[in-house]
Amino acid sequence: MKGQIWVSVLLYFLIMAGAVALVLGAGKPILDRMRDKSVFYEMKDSFTAIDKQIEDIASEGPGSQRVIPLDVRRGKLVIEDDKLRWEMETNARLMEPRSKMELGNLIVASEIDVTTTQTSAYYLLSNSYIQANVSRYGNQTNQTTVNTSLLINWIKVGDDKIAGTFDFMIAGDSTTQNGTGWTELKQAGSSMATGSLVTHMQTSNYDYDLLFTLDSKADFLTVTIENLEAK
Repeated sequence: MKGQIWVSVLLYFLIMAGAVALVLGAGKPILDRMRDKSVFYEMKDSFTAIDKQIEDIASEGPGSQRVIPLDVRRGKLVIEDDKLRWEMETNARLMEPRSKMELGNLIVASEIDVTTTQTSAYYLLSNSYIQANVSRYGNQTNQTTVNTSLLINWIKVGDDKIAGTFDFMIAGDSTTQNGTGWTELKQAGSSMATGSLVTHMQTSNYDYDLLFTLDSKADFLTVTIENLEAK
């Protein structure tokens, strides 16, 4: 009888422990999302207050200063390029993916990590996972010779850099690799959902645009042919 009592108690305890574990396992993601939502709105209010304090200090002239408390419970705070940026990874749906909202000097964004820059020789498209270096050729009023196999200089994923020849042609026609044209960046900047640049090609048999696109959080570069016209 004693043995049966202990077995019953043990089984009851295991069943209760299993039920509690199931409840906690199912409820933890919900609690995490609620916590992240609370942190998000707290940081949004904090950044709004900081922006207001900066405007007040600027209006008061030299020597004006403030002590502004900022409690970062979650995420990462970064000061870079004269900008104060807070980032947090979360599964909570706080706003639509790849969207941005501007509140004065405050920018609130979700899954936008694309940066595009340009020099006199090349364009650089980058996000958290990949960088792509693309050659720059002429402009609309000063078109130049373009070889599509020389457009992409290198692609870097993590610490691995891929350099080499990237060939683009239409219908196996090698003459479409060379022609005259120019390249242009659609938009230069940071914290964008998508970065893209286009190469306008005029060849002996076809005219077309070669569009390079890098999306947020993508570990690949998309290249598409648009506005194709046969001669």
